[in-house]
Amino acid sequence: MKTKDYIFIKRFDSREGTFEYQTISVIDGEPKFNLIKTYTPTAGDKIYIFPDSDVPRFKIKGFCDRYNVTMSKYKESANILIADPSTLTDDLWYRERWDYFVSKDYFINFIKGSTRVGDLRYVQLLQDIANNPQTEVIIDSSPKYALETNGLNGYRISLVQPEEDDDKVVPNCKLQEDYCWIETDEQKQKIAYIESTVIYHRDALLTILNEDVVIDAEMYQGLKNMFESSDQADHRIAMEGMANSDYLKSALYLLFLFEDYRMKIYNSSTKHHVNFKSLCKFFDLRPGDRLTLDEITQKLRDKNVLDLNNLNILLELATEEIKDSADMDSFRVTKVEPSPEILAIAEYTTAKNNPVITPTEDNLQTL
Repeated sequence: MKTKDYIFIKRFDSREGTFEYQTISVIDGEPKFNLIKTYTPTAGDKIYIFPDSDVPRFKIKGFCDRYNVTMSKYKESANILIADPSTLTDDLWYRERWDYFVSKDYFINFIKGSTRVGDLRYVQLLQDIANNPQTEVIIDSSPKYALETNGLNGYRISLVQPEEDDDKVVPNCKLQEDYCWIETDEQKQKIAYIESTVIYHRDALLTILNEDVVIDAEMYQGLKNMFESSDQADHRIAMEGMANSDYLKSALYLLFLFEDYRMKIYNSSTKHHVNFKSLCKFFDLRPGDRLTLDEITQKLRDKNVLDLNNLNILLELATEEIKDSADMDSFRVTKVEPSPEILAIAEYTTAKNNPVITPTEDNLQTL
């Protein structure tokens, strides 16, 4: 993970004319780790699960017995490490929004032009900015506003952002709407550890733990009937069935249930159960979230399960939805098609999951 060190102006006291600042390491791009998403258990594996990974523990014993593997209390003694990326990276960096990357030369000249030579309040700041290798200084929105309205010793800063339709404007800053940064050695050490260590995504283990139960069209209808019941106990059983299924193989119908019964799911205490929380995290959902057909399609795409079978089911629903929304007397909708990109993805996923086997002497069966 590449970083660049910047001077960050955190605060400005317009009465005292003083700045509070620090050096931060800005991450280049969106920070992420590439955890391994498939795991094949091997007899003798010692598995360590990082804290707060939301893995249904009651399934672990059966899993260990089935594959002849063991769980380890310490990652140092394990050969398989498993983690939920959201908890693994918690507090590893900070996210900032609406800060300004200001020309270093402009900011230095502004301070020099607004203060007396040798003023001890600014000597170290000017020296640190000059010694920083970057061409910009980061200013938080609060001190930026104070410098524009109250100014430094009566001199107000004048920040000019680039304008797309006016190339005559000479900018001295740019607004950075979203970026991430780190500041402590502990953060840097943890990031270095994760980057240099083979870690499996929690979903790789969940897929194995839940592989015995697949929600198909028939089971989907049964779960719908439970949600339609007025008995909240039936809602709880339906949610437990969702949470204990194979998430990938059941993805389409799971997402349908999340959308169709979002309020019953939201109102059920079962949403706090570790198994259901695992399911929600898998699809990056919160109980009660709405899901459009586009969003369902995108989640299937993200999980690499948008095949032609799922696409055809979605296409049928999309056709009905578009027909219902077309409120016209003189025209009617006769055909709805998937976008070329989505169709290509579905065809690729189908071919990948159902490869054509070329007959050879090794795989031909003798009749």
